[in-house]
Amino acid sequence: MVYEFQDETFFWEGLTVRPVRVSDEYIRGTIPMHSHSSDSFELHVIFAGEGLIRTIDAEYPLSAGTVCLTAGNAEHEQVSFPCAPVRELCIYGTTDHPRKAGTAAKRFLSRTFFSGTADAEFLALARAISEELTLRRTGYRSAAAGSLMRLLSLFVRMEEADTPQAEPSGIRSSSGIYLIIEEAFLYGYRDITLQSLSAQIGLSVRQTQRVLLNRYGATFSEKKTQARMSAANVLLQKGMSVTQTAEEVGYSCVEHFSAEYRKYFGFTASDYKKRFRSP
Repeated sequence: MVYEFQDETFFWEGLTVRPVRVSDEYIRGTIPMHSHSSDSFELHVIFAGEGLIRTIDAEYPLSAGTVCLTAGNAEHEQVSFPCAPVRELCIYGTTDHPRKAGTAAKRFLSRTFFSGTADAEFLALARAISEELTLRRTGYRSAAAGSLMRLLSLFVRMEEADTPQAEPSGIRSSSGIYLIIEEAFLYGYRDITLQSLSAQIGLSVRQTQRVLLNRYGATFSEKKTQARMSAANVLLQKGMSVTQTAEEVGYSCVEHFSAEYRKYFGFTASDYKKRFRSP
């Protein structure tokens, strides 16, 4: 579904919002690095699939429930994994920059990039918008506009929840955070997400990415791949098949695992397995 608005506007928190296009479709392959105009935004709500969204200095995993905001001149690239293509609701629009905007609108305008996890209410509303613009029943424009305004309010609340508050006394030490991070990758490499890791260490997604880059010199995705590949080698040494190993370390299809393994090590998983095969 792709719906193009015709010069329609609505007012939210003192901000004039002009929805331009709303789409609900599968993304296949890679959308190259790009940015939008300074007064525009894209809100991505992931319904299914797996992939990545990259900025110029980090990358973030995409999976069901992920919400990303790309606004202003923030450069970004989107990757959809072949064996689990991303299905997303993408809302593209423009805004004005009023002098007297509400608190929520100011917070929305202050962000050029955000990645987080939606709750059930947010996802249900996103699906309702898609349904209205797909079926186009009587009054669908008004219903969709109302839902869009509600969605922006829920997004700001979600973004606020992801921003850490003042640290209480007795906050976990930085060395304690590093131990949690290292054990999370060591034992939870199969299912760990950036959002779940952030929750474990009590930091926002953006702060967690910064810790990983500064402390370990790697993005979350790179750390997860490293953990998966190390675990895969242990399983291959024990005689597990390539297909079973791929499933065990969390890949949805063996082709994706094999490609990642060869890219990481420079040789295939089958070649590595042969080194440990008994005569």
